[in-house]
Amino acid sequence: MSELLKYNVTPASSGQRLDVWLGSQPEIQTRTQAARLIDLNKVKVSGVSTLKVKASYRLRGNETIEVEIPPPTSSHIQPEDINFEIIYQDYDVAVVNKPAPMVTHPSKGNYSNTLVNGLLFHIKDLSQIGGVERPGLVHRLDKDTSGLLVIAKNDKAYQSLATLFKTHNIHRVYWALVAGVPRKMKNTIISNLARHPKYRKVFCSQEKGKHAITHYEVVETYLNQLSLLKVTLETGRTHQIRVHLSEMGNPIVGDKLYGIKKQSRLITSPKIKHLTKTLPRHVLHAAELGFEHPRTKEQMQFKTSWPDNLKDFITQIKELRAK
Repeated sequence: MSELLKYNVTPASSGQRLDVWLGSQPEIQTRTQAARLIDLNKVKVSGVSTLKVKASYRLRGNETIEVEIPPPTSSHIQPEDINFEIIYQDYDVAVVNKPAPMVTHPSKGNYSNTLVNGLLFHIKDLSQIGGVERPGLVHRLDKDTSGLLVIAKNDKAYQSLATLFKTHNIHRVYWALVAGVPRKMKNTIISNLARHPKYRKVFCSQEKGKHAITHYEVVETYLNQLSLLKVTLETGRTHQIRVHLSEMGNPIVGDKLYGIKKQSRLITSPKIKHLTKTLPRHVLHAAELGFEHPRTKEQMQFKTSWPDNLKDFITQIKELRAK
């Protein structure tokens, strides 16, 4: 059965493309999904002929937009018995601990061995609002980032959680090991993030990007070469922590996309250099997750420790410091 969503556009959104604006709504999630719904004639804009509702339509402000979410179609994504930890589960939500280097959801050329394949095997009832390739996913983690994710098991839970993410009412704490020592032991990084104009896999700070806020504090330093940071997200943009810390001058150790060149200049100890080369991934872990339960309104709090390979790496670094 189809679901009807209704939005009121504020004057502040005047001039934005329809697909971009819709893609920023928590129920739609992506510009690609928004464009697909527009192409299927599932989007109506008040005062505009249906024939003129295109992805490139520029909002004027004060419109009412109606979006019909069609019932889920059969998916070519197959359930797979993949090993990952389900920390909590009830009728509405599940909280899982995603390992690295597991991809969160299928994408072009990568339709197996993802978290979604595993979710379809282990959890039979998942919200379909995110689409057949992202069932239950309200947020995601990068391939090489491990840690906690909340999964919606029905559409009401999905919408409730999506609203919490949109209004920044989700508690998210990450542990990050970075190269060098930050100039400030505690700080907030604020910028607008968007895709790099030349390198499409990379994000960077630029004027027309999405507002992003990252808080960090230094927990420990190691031989003036490495620092362990506690990072708290206020927003959750793609690659946000990785970009902000790299642009600050202290990239996450092992981050091949944002930090290898800077890392090599900041880490001069041969022993630490050797240890970092053994890392199969970057050292970023989603360690804490808190949210209001969509049904009971109870405040849910979850924590998880470093995965074993990163725990061993940190132990070896500490042993070097002790010598």
